[in-house]
Amino acid sequence: MTFVDVLEIIIFEETMKISTLKKNFSLVPLLFIVGGGVIAAISYTARVAMYHPEVVWIRNGKNWRDYETKPYRKLWWYIDNSIADGERSPGRI
Repeated sequence: MTFVDVLEIIIFEETMKISTLKKNFSLVPLLFIVGGGVIAAISYTARVAMYHPEVVWIRNGKNWRDYETKPYRKLWWYIDNSIADGERSPGRI
């Protein structure tokens, strides 16, 4: 009997049955909370991957040109002119 066989017996034959949840009813809220956390993490990752411009799926080298015609707003308005001119301001690396 291998390690994988032992894990299958422990996990699938005893814990993943509805009769186990009927005996240990306090596990039901835990399963809902953990399942909700997994669903939230997957949906957040999918939202970031699909709708944020920082994630690039097209490798054309000039991705910023796609946003010349699209409305895109930044949440900050501070512009450091010394960095824009190619110099580094003191205190920044």
